[in-house]
Amino acid sequence: MKRTIKYIVSAFAVCGLLISAVPAGAESSSGSDTFTDKVITYEKTGALTAKVLSCSDKTTSVKIPAEIDGYKVTSIAEKAFAECENLKEVSLPDSITDMGEGAFYGCTALENVRFTGGIAAVPENTFCYCTSLKDVELPESIKTISPYAFSYCIALDEFKLPSSIETIDTGAFYCSQLSDEFVIPEGVTAINDTAFYSCAGMEKVSLPKSLTSLSSYAFFACEDLSEFITADGCKYTAVDGMLYNSDKTELILCPSGKVVENFTVPDSVRKIDDGAFFANTSLRTIDLSSVTSIGEGAFSNCTALEKLEFPESITEIPANGFTDCESLWSVTIPSSVTKIGTYAFFNCKRLKSIDIPSSVTEIGEYALGYYEKETDDTDSDQKEIVKLEGFKINGSNEAAEEYIDSNGFESSSIMIILIICGAAVVIAAAAVIIVKSINNKKSDSDDTDTDEEADEDENNDTADGNNNGGYDDEE
Repeated sequence: MKRTIKYIVSAFAVCGLLISAVPAGAESSSGSDTFTDKVITYEKTGALTAKVLSCSDKTTSVKIPAEIDGYKVTSIAEKAFAECENLKEVSLPDSITDMGEGAFYGCTALENVRFTGGIAAVPENTFCYCTSLKDVELPESIKTISPYAFSYCIALDEFKLPSSIETIDTGAFYCSQLSDEFVIPEGVTAINDTAFYSCAGMEKVSLPKSLTSLSSYAFFACEDLSEFITADGCKYTAVDGMLYNSDKTELILCPSGKVVENFTVPDSVRKIDDGAFFANTSLRTIDLSSVTSIGEGAFSNCTALEKLEFPESITEIPANGFTDCESLWSVTIPSSVTKIGTYAFFNCKRLKSIDIPSSVTEIGEYALGYYEKETDDTDSDQKEIVKLEGFKINGSNEAAEEYIDSNGFESSSIMIILIICGAAVVIAAAAVIIVKSINNKKSDSDDTDTDEEADEDENNDTADGNNNGGYDDEE
């Protein structure tokens, strides 16, 4: 119903626009602050300046003029061209110095965009969901790619950043398609969280010397990315395609597409950053001997990871550290660990039991023995969290017992105690039987000895009788 109303309102708006259309530069009505050239509607923003308000949704090509009817066009309103589904190309003059958010949001047919200068940033959501966009020329005036500016641009595989860029902000190219050898130009100083999240196509990324701030989540889940290359003098160091800090004490990122399988963390590394191995589907085993700290989500979605043995240098297993490691079946936790974070081993369906050392004082929510499954509602995308059937925890300390009780899990330690008690009962019963058997044998032996003694006495008496008779006969 809401969608129908929306279409009706849009239809009336278009009809109104067409009815009121007048030659370029003419105002729609006396004293009005808006006017149209039949394609674009403008608003006066000053005595001699104007702003682009909207565009006819029938238009396929737009060239915004630098001036119209004596008014200099200096800005574009928020969502001015949003969801103009027929728009294929647009050209902006260098008179434009300000652009609102989402100006071309959802223009799914838009392929070509030409900027001739003026703006300092590509605003937030500017080209979000422009799924056909493949040819963009940005002016050298642009210093910032704002959050989600080019998100979901899945045809942007030939895009190149201008050398004027300094900041690539959060989600700037979120879920977009980029070239296989993507170059971050010299001059860029910051690449923020999820700037290139899940970007397809990128296989190699070159980082400049100028880069001073790089989020560990910047290239999160780029499944084709297998190698980083760093310029001489860069704050970051690429070794065998992996990204480290300059002195190699931190492992910042192992590309999702890099084949590592059995990996030993270099001896110099003390910290593995947040999301460092996220979604690396080749990693099967890892030697963490040198590591003292593991970041949140560091090994999340490592679907081939099978075994984990934490070193004594680890004191905390992080939140989401090993979620969705669907092949993980063996985990050894040392007595140095005091905390297991929330969702630490969530969705690890092959992990059927775990030993919790007495050193652990805190176990976070859904850290152990839980997984996610689809709901019975086919119309819903939601999933439900359920307990892993048969999951057992071995640990008699307070944190383990509290987690067992509050979540209703089986305790392997209780089972062991019951088995020991049962064995003790069996042993005791066996001992009683053995003692009784010995006593019975002893009793039988005593009875035999008594009978033998009686027989012997009787024989002696007979012998004595015989001897006495002899004497009597002699007499």
